[in-house]
Amino acid sequence: MGVIIELQDVSKLYGFGDATTLALDEVNLSIEQNEFVAIMGPSGCGKSTLMNIIGLLDRPTHGEYKFNGRSAAKLSPDKRAKIRRDTIGFIFQSYNLLPRLTVLENVALPLAYKGMSLTRRLKLASNMLERVGLQDREYYYPRQLSGGQVQCVAIARALVNDPKLIIADEPTGNLDSASSRLVMELLGEIHKTGSGTILFVTHNPELTRYANRVVYMRDGSIMQDETTMFGEVAATALKQMYSIPETTVEDDLEGVSALMKAVPQKAAERTQPSAQKKKKTSKKSTRKTKARKRSTRV
Repeated sequence: MGVIIELQDVSKLYGFGDATTLALDEVNLSIEQNEFVAIMGPSGCGKSTLMNIIGLLDRPTHGEYKFNGRSAAKLSPDKRAKIRRDTIGFIFQSYNLLPRLTVLENVALPLAYKGMSLTRRLKLASNMLERVGLQDREYYYPRQLSGGQVQCVAIARALVNDPKLIIADEPTGNLDSASSRLVMELLGEIHKTGSGTILFVTHNPELTRYANRVVYMRDGSIMQDETTMFGEVAATALKQMYSIPETTVEDDLEGVSALMKAVPQKAAERTQPSAQKKKKTSKKSTRKTKARKRSTRV
């Protein structure tokens, strides 16, 4: 297997002067063909920026990126677009399907940019939908499908060009656990057939069981690169999963009662004078009433 992705001291800066943000900080990463790699890390750590550079959607500020042995810096805009079209499949969290096109037409869309005939591209799209188990939904519209089915359509669209690299940015972020499992099982099956290299970004440690390698990022840098076994949650991800504190209803109630006990005594004391004043006023009003009664009698 050859190296398909190679980053050497890649950095990415946004903004100017005091407003400069360092999104990637001298990242070194090498990924071989047919690897299934999970990218993990907190929000804002640079995962999406890294995916954009790898997918030739963005350029690094410093360092060198080689895709399939070719320097990305030397590629013209047209050549970059052609590589994205022919060899990279993108799967987004928000699906990005066109609502006015049927499922079949959405999947066939990338082939239209190649200039392929309508009959040929619809046939290939239909075959790909059969592969993801949605051939009976060819003439449905995206709004008529469940979230998991829509994401499977997005995967079919990403695979219809037979890409060498599949980039999935939070592919299960908007899905429930059952749909997430469906999507990840599908990606796992695709990987087993040797269709290409898969990179997927996730916050869910549980999903690392589908990868054979997990890269952990923080503050724009790669902190750890761990090889894992298929079917097992990565060791570092497992520690993170069980280190997150969980709060229960009982914890919330204890917090409320503790807060109520912590009310300063002075606040309670402030209410007492007002009560005493009320008593005094009530006594005065009683005396006045008695005096009026006496004067009426006289």
